Amino acid sequence: MRKHSFIVFVIALLALSACGDGGGLFKLKGELKSINQGEFFLYSLNGAGHRLDTLKVMNGQFNFSTNLTEPATFMLVFPNFSQVPIFASPNSEVKISGDVSHLKKLEIKGTKENKQMTQFRHQTAQDSPDELRRHAENFIKENPKSTVSVYLLLSTFVATPNPDYQKANQLIQLLKREQPNNTEVLLLNNQLSQLASSAVGNTMPNLKFSAKDVVAARGTAQSPAAILQQLRSQPNAVIYTWASWNFTSLDFQNELKRQMRRSSSRPALLGICLDASRISCKNILQRDSITWNVVCDELSMQSPLIQQLGSQGVPSIMLLKNGKIVKSDATLDETIELFR
Repeated sequence: MRKHSFIVFVIALLALSACGDGGGLFKLKGELKSINQGEFFLYSLNGAGHRLDTLKVMNGQFNFSTNLTEPATFMLVFPNFSQVPIFASPNSEVKISGDVSHLKKLEIKGTKENKQMTQFRHQTAQDSPDELRRHAENFIKENPKSTVSVYLLLSTFVATPNPDYQKANQLIQLLKREQPNNTEVLLLNNQLSQLASSAVGNTMPNLKFSAKDVVAARGTAQSPAAILQQLRSQPNAVIYTWASWNFTSLDFQNELKRQMRRSSSRPALLGICLDASRISCKNILQRDSITWNVVCDELSMQSPLIQQLGSQGVPSIMLLKNGKIVKSDATLDETIELFR
């Protein structure tokens, strides 16, 4: 995954919060500088929201509320696709303030977890990647019962251009001991094993989707079995993620179309659309004259395909040769080489 991509942190890999009882209203308020009006995205990592919410910003302010039955972690996505976590719980109110031109200095208040994350973000604002990992590891070891530790493990050691699965597996064992009833920690532990199966050199995972998930711009869609066989049997294949709300992924998809028209060396292609609507997906395919196989299960960030592929962004690009993974975070240039 390219660093500037809209990172979704192995979207739907897990819920980043412990379960709780009861329910109530969660409120999020923003008072921000360096922005007058615009739109932010907000999505839930733990299924508290099944779609992207759009937050309208007017005069630097926005308001959002939703009913929660248990703690949740939301990701607030800014127009430049930078994002910050918001730790939410029923019957709580969180306020985010600061200058959007200095995101690492934002103040997020309202719960203990948000205070912890704000302090960590401020303290590590100037860190190199190695320093950030060291500080994240120390935080996790010192706060193994915190929801923030689960988030830092995922965002720092897993959903990065250079994941450290060995360290992630070590740290998840600590979280399992300290949060034995947190099903999300157990899920992350299981998903780390799945990520290992998507490592370079391994055979393509046996992707699980149904015939109704396959979207064709026109004509009859292929069966899942036929699609998987094509990906495994062709000398070269590309599996990638895209969404109608991510312009980089749409540009990538249209570049694939141009390459398919120009070249006689055509790899097998499979697009995974993260839109929450197959109708929206099909409209884009028709508009852009995309004719190859696309899967849209309408689960957006919670799609199991994201988990199976260990996908880390939009677009996220996996390259295959004879059914084996040769690149799990390919660039556009590396993909175009398959057409030559």
